[in-house]
Amino acid sequence: MTRPYTVSKKVIEANRKKAHLGGQATLKKYGREFYSRIGKLGWKALNDRYYWSPYGTSDWAIVNRETGRIVALKFGKLPDERSNGNGSQPA
Repeated sequence: MTRPYTVSKKVIEANRKKAHLGGQATLKKYGREFYSRIGKLGWKALNDRYYWSPYGTSDWAIVNRETGRIVALKFGKLPDERSNGNGSQPA
């Protein structure tokens, strides 16, 4: 049996540093407004596709606007397949 490929911590750290330096170079070249615009566009895309809905007594669900299915919970675990999108189970 062969061992699955694993990346060493040194390689991971080196790649992380390269990514950080690349981000810093982009920031220097394009400025803060560039990153601000990317963030705003990402937030708009998220809100166009999903909405927040109260779930249970103290949690929030992210619900797909087209299907009404819960895709994630803010604090808890994802509910099972029977969930109908508003936090309650169908009858």
